[in-house]
Amino acid sequence: HLTDCEEMYQGVPVMVRNLDGGESPFSHDNDRQVQQKMPGGCHTGQLTTTGFQQAIDLGKWLREQYVVQHELLPVELDRSTLAIRTTNIARTILTAKGILTGLYPAAAVEHSKHESIQEDQYVTLHTASDAKEWLHPNYRHCQRFMEMFQEGREAFVADAELNATLRGLDPAAREGAGGKQKKQ
Repeated sequence: HLTDCEEMYQGVPVMVRNLDGGESPFSHDNDRQVQQKMPGGCHTGQLTTTGFQQAIDLGKWLREQYVVQHELLPVELDRSTLAIRTTNIARTILTAKGILTGLYPAAAVEHSKHESIQEDQYVTLHTASDAKEWLHPNYRHCQRFMEMFQEGREAFVADAELNATLRGLDPAAREGAGGKQKKQ
């Protein structure tokens, strides 16, 4: 049974699998976000309806470029021609789903007409475990990258000109941007 939040994201049906084809790996990052429910049943870090619509619009643009204009992709969804990679975070999985929905709208319409979905109707999205993820900076699993990240943050915080600019911001925004709090 879908929650109201999940019902917002109807489109091409997707199945998430590990890069080796096995079950989707567990993600500590995604789990932490999913555990934090907000009023209405949605969770923190969830893709907004605006974000999902933007993904659909991107898919429509890609369809115009790669299907219509340049004929590089088939007109109808052919799962054997797609290799899709995403991070193992719910909002990036939903972004991929939105792009596919814009790219192949007929597959999404077909899906919404049926109660049950056959396994061959799903498009497979491939992902990696937190430790093996390389689609975003993975400073938690690379000691040298973590050191460089810390050094950059310290330099950012120590920047006097930047901190002078940040002084005019709301304290919460200033802290989120890495600025020093005003002494009271």
